[in-house]
Order: sequence, then structure tokens, then C-alpha cells
Amino acid sequence: MLGLWARPKIAGLAVTWAAAVAVVAVLVALGRVEALNRGTEDTAALAVVVTQLMERTVQALYLSLSSVADAYELMNPAKNDPEFHSLLQRRLEDIPFARALFIIGSDGWITHDTDYPTTPNVSLEDRPYFQAYAQNARRTPTVWPPLLSRSGTGWFLPVTAKLRARSEAFDGIVVAALQADRFTEELRSTGLGASHLIGLFHDDGTLVASFPPRPDDVGRRFPDLPIFSDDPPAPVTLRESAAWEIWSVPGERIVSYRKLENGPLVVLVSIGINEVLAGWRGLAAAATIAMLALTAVLVWQVMGLARAHGRREQERQRQAQIEKLEALGQLTGGIAHDFSNVLQILTMNLDLLRSDRDDPAAVEQALDSCDRAVGNASAMIERLLRIARRKPLTLSRLRLDEWLMAARPLLTQAAGLDVTLDIDVHWGCRRCCAIPTSSTWRC
Repeated sequence: MLGLWARPKIAGLAVTWAAAVAVVAVLVALGRVEALNRGTEDTAALAVVVTQLMERTVQALYLSLSSVADAYELMNPAKNDPEFHSLLQRRLEDIPFARALFIIGSDGWITHDTDYPTTPNVSLEDRPYFQAYAQNARRTPTVWPPLLSRSGTGWFLPVTAKLRARSEAFDGIVVAALQADRFTEELRSTGLGASHLIGLFHDDGTLVASFPPRPDDVGRRFPDLPIFSDDPPAPVTLRESAAWEIWSVPGERIVSYRKLENGPLVVLVSIGINEVLAGWRGLAAAATIAMLALTAVLVWQVMGLARAHGRREQERQRQAQIEKLEALGQLTGGIAHDFSNVLQILTMNLDLLRSDRDDPAAVEQALDSCDRAVGNASAMIERLLRIARRKPLTLSRLRLDEWLMAARPLLTQAAGLDVTLDIDVHWGCRRCCAIPTSSTWRC
């Protein structure tokens, strides 16, 4: 385990790492919210721009159709009149997205057309927009769902107005054919990326045009889209996925839509959440890499602390081993010194026995000294065995004066014959706790 000195440092590193992770996580989360909000605002702004473009286009169409109807009422031209045909051509040049201008008489046949003389000789009496005016001559200019052109030019959006607007009688209608693919080309020219999906719908759910192009869906109705429901969502944004699967739009998307104020058209702008968050993902990846690098640095520092602690622990163990060896050396020296004292006592008493064999008192005293020396040696060996067996040493209460008097013979012999040992003991010393060296001296 790490030492107490290293724990505060590791705790500090852990707190630093946790704080950094928390800060980065908060910043990444806020960045995601900001990216989504920015994508929402951009999508809503683009929907407004496209809607304004379409409103100006529809308004210009209404004015052009009204001027053509007024000119027709003033000139009352014959069928395919060259002068009136020239006027139609000039008006056509002023109408964006329009491919043709033509007039349908009250019998349903085209009387004037900018495509003349290539205009097919067909009746348009069955067209819904013609039948609507035939049944109600008071109809105002309006935009109709897209239809397939009978001249082979593809899908077009009819915009109609009544001839002789101030007359109660039905004399026919003037029609501007807006080519659906020209809307797509106009949207393409804005430089929008493929991540955006823009759709122009009639308010009955019919797709007029889209970008990127979806030619197979033009003229197809999508009445189940949320924007055409009885309770449409707020026009700002939608972030649903299942609701748009009916238009084959995969994944979760930000969607904004606007309805034209001057025509039955709806502009829908959509962008995928994945595209909106592409830049944020790059920042999140960079933040993740930075956090991994920070984690690696902190791990390296913790490992450094662990290595330093290991070195300190090794040094401590080495120092402890040295101290143990020194203690063992001191113990060995002490034991050797004690045994040397015992041997000196034995040798000295043996010499006395050899020299004073005829003196019984001296022999008895020498033998007693040898017994004590042997007893001391036995006690020393007992202590060594106790230490070797790791038995706990017990303290005993003893009095120093009594202990000194009991040890006097040993001390006298240890001092030698040439030394006079004088022990001055003050009787009545207090007891103390110690480990006695011999059971003989235990009190």
C-alpha cells in the first residue's frame, strides 16, 4: 500500500481529474445544445428565405396574369394573334420559373400560347383548374397542385386567373405553367449542401419540387405528413424521426416549415441531426482525446508516485535490515562478553581449586562461584531460546538494592582479584519494572 505521504497527492490528482472530466462533460453537453440550437435557427432562417422567394414569385405571377387579362380585355385579340402573342412572350420573360403562358377559352381549347405553333391541339376542359372556374367565375387567382404537361415537358404548377375579371360571364382563363424542375434548379443555385432537404408542397400534400431532386415523388401526395394534419405542429422546428418516414426521410431531423401568405403552398426545410452535430462531434472527439491524454498523464504521475514509494519502501527495508544486523551484532557482542565473563569466573575458580585444594573453605567458595556462573550461563541460554522462539518477555517488579546485593558475588568475580568492589546500597529503594536476568534475582 502507498504511504500516508502519497495519499494526499493521489487524492489531489484524482480530484483534478474528476474536475477536468466534469468541466469537459459540461462543455461538451453545452456544445451539443448550442449546435442543435444553431441548426434549428439556420433551418428556420432558410425556411423563411425560401418562403419569401416563393411569395415574391407568386405575387409576380398574379400581377403578370392580371396584366395579361387586362390586355386581353382591351385588345380582344383573335386566336393566336401575333401582336398578343408577342405581348405574352414579353410577360413570360418577367416570370421566374414559368415555362409557358397560355389562354384557355370558355370552351376549354387553347386560344393563345407562348409555345405556338408547337402547341398540341387538345382540349383542357377536363383540367380541374378549368372546371373550377367554369363552375365559379368569381374565383380569384390561385395556385393549383402540379400536373403532367400534355406537351411532354413534365410536371408543371398551374397558376390561374380569370379573363375579364370585372365581368360576371365566363370567357376563359389565363394560365402560367411553372416548371417544377426549375424550382429545383433555383434551389441548387443557392449553393445548399446535400445535407439540407427542401420541399415545396401544395397545401393538399402534393409535392411540387424538392432539393436534392426527388423526381419520383413530384406530383405524389403526402397528406399524412404532420404539417398537413388537422392539428399541425408549431412551424418552428420538429425533431421527430418516425413522423417523416412516410416521406422516406431517415433518421432524426430538424424540420421547419412555412405556409405562403399569398398562395396555397408550403415550404419545408429539413436537415439531419447527424449533419448538424458533425462539427460538434469533432470537438467532442478532440475533448475525448484530450481527456485520455490527461488521464494518461495522471496515471503516469500515480505510477511515478508508486515507484517513488517503492524505492522508499525498499530503502526503509534495507535500512531496517541494516539496523537488525547491527542489533544482532550488538547482541552477539553482548552475549560473547557475557560468556567471556562466565568463562573468566570458571577459569579463575578452577585456578583457585588447583592452588588451594587443602583449604576447604576456599574450595567451597570456588565451587559456589562456579555454580553461580553456570546458573547465569543457563539463564542466558534460556533467554536466547525465549527470543529465538519469539516468546513474549514479561516485566517484573524488583528492587535495585536487593538486585545489586544478589549480584554482588558475580560482580566481584567479574571485577577480578586485583579490584576491591564496594557496593553502597541505600535500603528501602522503590520497586521498578524490569526484565530480570535470572530467576534467582526475581523479587
